[in-house]
Amino acid sequence: MRRFTSLALLVLVVAGSLTACNRESTAADNKGLGAKVHDSVDAAKEKLAAAQQEFRAKSDTKMKELDSSITKLRKQASEATDDSQAKLNELADSLESKRKAIAAKLGDWKSIGADKWQSFTSEMDGMMNDLQRATSDALDKAK
Repeated sequence: MRRFTSLALLVLVVAGSLTACNRESTAADNKGLGAKVHDSVDAAKEKLAAAQQEFRAKSDTKMKELDSSITKLRKQASEATDDSQAKLNELADSLESKRKAIAAKLGDWKSIGADKWQSFTSEMDGMMNDLQRATSDALDKAK
């Protein structure tokens, strides 16, 4: 009976030790997992910031090109005949209005989260490309 009690006591001690080790191991695993999650979040934030910076630079370049094209159109309008001049100025005003709307929407880029970033940039790229085509077409008509 004494052997059985000693053996039972030994089994309980070993089982308790394994459970305590398992708890320590789980806590360490959780700390490691937390660090990995934190690192992943930081990497995602850095990637978004880089994408935003790249998009902003590209957008600034496109907007400057649009400004230049609209300025050229206004110059051509000033050199045109009265009928053509009125039409070209009206077209330049329309393009300028669209350009201002795009610029206003571009101002929202800082508040766009990662979940909507792709759709925002696609929409903005499309709007700027459409305006570039319209401006190019207007310049062709003015020639």
